[in-house]
Amino acid sequence: MNQFGAPWRRVLVSSTSFLLPEELKEGFRTVIKKRRFPHALLMYGPKGIGVKELALALAESLLCDEEKILEPCDCRNCKRIRESNHPDVKVFECTEAASIKVAQIRELIGWARFHPLESGKKILIMEEVEKLSDSALNAFLKLLEEPPPSTSLILLAENPVELKPTLLSRCFRVRLPAVSAGNIQESLVKEGASHDEAHYISLLAKGIPARAQELLEEDVFASDEKRLKALLSHYSYEMVEEGLGSLSKSSNAEAKRKVIFEYLRVAQIFLRDTLIYTEKGEKSEDSLFFKNRKEWIRNYSLGQTGHDLCDKINRLEIVRADLERYANPKLAIMAITETIGEPLLGD
Repeated sequence: MNQFGAPWRRVLVSSTSFLLPEELKEGFRTVIKKRRFPHALLMYGPKGIGVKELALALAESLLCDEEKILEPCDCRNCKRIRESNHPDVKVFECTEAASIKVAQIRELIGWARFHPLESGKKILIMEEVEKLSDSALNAFLKLLEEPPPSTSLILLAENPVELKPTLLSRCFRVRLPAVSAGNIQESLVKEGASHDEAHYISLLAKGIPARAQELLEEDVFASDEKRLKALLSHYSYEMVEEGLGSLSKSSNAEAKRKVIFEYLRVAQIFLRDTLIYTEKGEKSEDSLFFKNRKEWIRNYSLGQTGHDLCDKINRLEIVRADLERYANPKLAIMAITETIGEPLLGD
């Protein structure tokens, strides 16, 4: 477990709004300052990018007593929004697995049409709008066509392709881009992660702050370092013992397969790093996952061509496909280590 505990999620994910491209932040500042915030704003992006967190940050900006925009604030309104205790801000989460029902939408419409209780504006944040059933969408369109002047709607989705044109045409749309690896790395370092750990996680997270949080909590950097060292230190039969020996005899095949998938993932990352180093040399440093193990990468690359490394990467893809079809875990890990080759490191 990481040293930061639960508060880390609030620090990293809530900062997503401050990791937005500057032109997008400036756009939000402008429309809020000029009181031109759209009646219906649709924001979308991949899961974990921080769409909901940004929606709440916008709600705070719209109702902030201090008129701060996308800045931390401890005024009464901002605190109550963060505590989910503001009567003029409602967050609707879809609890049904399949769809949002028409009865739920009618209840939301009733809430939206009442005048604000404490502020000059009401804000409805609605998650997973792609789950609107046809009847629920038809009812919701009435709210979009006849909007109460004091209510703003912030609609959230992962993929607008799944939304009906009738909804899209009535909303101002904003796509949230993936957060750059550099920004994620900077945030991780500020909170106490080492530069090597932050670099590794920032690449593995693929632009998703919430994923970076999960990887940090799982201590994946230290675990993957141990797996890589094992891959480069042992022959196949030793790896089988190390990879599977820690699992009890009662462990089922699925548990063993999960362990092997982790070794496979690390092996693929290392081969990918080596291929990039072979092509770019020292200029590749910031592109390497195992940047801190560049000496291992350099030594492994000796005598290997890009074609050799591509062949090894392809062989591991075959191993992955076989493992997904429930191949024997012991045979899979032997195939991984035979692909890597003779040990590079001593015990």
